[in-house]
Amino acid sequence: MIEIFLLKIDERISDDRINTMLDCIPGSRNAMLKRFVGKKDLLRGLYSSILIRYLVHKKLNISSEKIRFILNEYQKPFLAGCDNFNFNISHSGDYVACALSGSMIGIDIQQMRNNCFDIAETVFAEEELEKFRMLPETEKPDFFFDLWTLKESYIKAVGLGLSLDLKSFYFNIIDNSIKLISPHKYPCNNFKMYYVDKSYKCAVCAEQNLFPDEIKKLRIDEIAEEIL
Repeated sequence: MIEIFLLKIDERISDDRINTMLDCIPGSRNAMLKRFVGKKDLLRGLYSSILIRYLVHKKLNISSEKIRFILNEYQKPFLAGCDNFNFNISHSGDYVACALSGSMIGIDIQQMRNNCFDIAETVFAEEELEKFRMLPETEKPDFFFDLWTLKESYIKAVGLGLSLDLKSFYFNIIDNSIKLISPHKYPCNNFKMYYVDKSYKCAVCAEQNLFPDEIKKLRIDEIAEEIL
C-alpha cells in the first residue's frame, strides 16, 4: 500500500514554536537545519523532518528519540532497521510532500516557474525535447513540470539521484497514461500525478501500482504534538 502526505508551510509560525520543534531533531540534522539563513528554507527542512518522524511514530510505534535514519551512497535516506518501510520526501515553495510504501518509492513536488525552461536541454531526452519545442508557449509550463517531476520521482525511487542521467530515459504521456521508456532495468515503472495547487506539480514513482486516489493533507500543529 502507498500513502502520500502533504504539509503546507505557515510562515506565521512563531520563533518559539520553531525552536521547540528543532529541539526534537537530533544530531547532524539539527545542526544542518540551524545553518539555514532564510526562514522559508529552514521551515521546509524542519517540516520535512517533523513529518517523517511523525509518520514513523504513527506507523511503527517508534518513539521519536529512537528513530534513526541512514543514507545510501547517493544520499537517499532510509529508516534504520526497517527494510519494508520505504519513504521519500520532497519540498518546494509552500509545500512538503512525503510518500510511504513497503517497496521502492519516490516523490517530487515542484512549484512551477517560467524561468526554468533553459535547462530543458540538460534534463530532457531528444524525444521529449522535440515535443516540448513544438508546443505553444502557453502549454510549455505544464509539459515541462510534468516531465521534470516524473523524472525526479523516478531517480529518487531507484535511489541513485543525479548519478542517473536524466536524458537517458524518457516519458510518453497520453491523457492519463504515463509510460516510461528506459534502458535501465529497475522495477520502478509505475507513476501517478497528483493535483496539489494550480501552481504546483507532484509526481510519484513506485515499484507497486497501488496508488491512493488522493493525498492526505496534514497540519503541522497537529502532527508536532505527537513527537514533542
